[in-house]
Amino acid sequence: MSRQLASRRFTTHTIPVHPKTHKGEQLKLVVNHYPSTTTAPHTVVCLFAHANGYTKESWIPVIERLKDAWKNRSDSALDIWTYDSRNSGDSAVVNAEWLDEKALWQDYGRDIQQMISHFGLEPSATSSLFGIGHSMGATSLLVAGISQPHSFTALIAIDPVLAKETVKQDPPIAALALKRRDRWPSRVEAKESFLKRPYYQRWDPRQVDIYAEFGLLESPNGSVMLKCPKDQEYASIRYL
Repeated sequence: MSRQLASRRFTTHTIPVHPKTHKGEQLKLVVNHYPSTTTAPHTVVCLFAHANGYTKESWIPVIERLKDAWKNRSDSALDIWTYDSRNSGDSAVVNAEWLDEKALWQDYGRDIQQMISHFGLEPSATSSLFGIGHSMGATSLLVAGISQPHSFTALIAIDPVLAKETVKQDPPIAALALKRRDRWPSRVEAKESFLKRPYYQRWDPRQVDIYAEFGLLESPNGSVMLKCPKDQEYASIRYL
C-alpha cells in the first residue's frame, strides 16, 4: 500500500516475524518504506527502531530532516525503513489475538534480522545499512548486530538499555507500565490528558501530535486506546 504522509511518499508492508521466535508462525511486523526519489551510484539505507510502547512514526521528524539534507546530493541515494515491533503500533493491532505475556528482547533482535533478510537490506558494494534505534529499539539493533556482525555498516544506539548482568525478572520500573491510563473518550481528550503530565510537556509538540495520531487505536464510537497494550509494555520491561 502506498500513502502520502508529511509530504513523503511511503509504502506499508506486513511481513512474518522471525520464524525461530516465540509465536513465530503467527505474528507479523508492519513496516514502512520511504524509498529514494533519486538514483545514485551508492545507496545509504537507514533502518529505524523505536522505543518500548511507541511507534515507527515517532521517527517522522528525523526522516524528514534526513530527506531534506539529502535532496541535493548526487553521490548517494537515501532509502529509509521503519517498523513497529511485534507488540507495538500497527503490529500490535495486527497481532492482537496472538500476543501473550512473553516478550523477549532476543526475539526483537531476530525480527530485525528477518526484516533485513526479507527486504534484502544487507550492505553490498553499492549500498550501506545503518541501524538507528532508541532505548528498546537501540538494544534490539545491538542484539541483531551481535548475532550477525556483518548485517550493518554501522549502528547508532541512542540510550540503549544495557546491563552488566541479567536483570532480575519484574524490575520495579515494570509495574509503572501497568498503572498508566490506556483509554480515553476521544483522541482530542487523550492528547489533552498527555499534555497535563510533565513527561509529555517536555516533548517537542510535534511528537505529542504524532503519538496522539499514530499511537492510539480508534473504535467506531470515537473512543481511543493505546495501540501497544499496557500489559505488552509491561511484558517488554519484565523480560529485560
